[in-house]
Amino acid sequence: MRELPLFDGADAPATSTDPALRLSLVEALGTLPPVDRAVLVLRYFHDLPVAEVAGQTGLSEAACRTRASRALARLRTHFPDLADEA
Repeated sequence: MRELPLFDGADAPATSTDPALRLSLVEALGTLPPVDRAVLVLRYFHDLPVAEVAGQTGLSEAACRTRASRALARLRTHFPDLADEA
């Protein structure tokens, strides 16, 4: 599995975000196991389809969906106020 950056200039969000929130998110991602972090970064930051995430991580599509769901649930514990908005 190749390592991809979390953010690069091309992937910068169109809207301005709170720098403290962004830093907190990066720190929270760092608490996840590497495979779970890779699944979330590929799926949501690089906007890859599940099939491509599966191909790059060596996981099945079902495993990618499961890992993403569980990892997002873990991240929500770091951001309870944002979880209520979703």
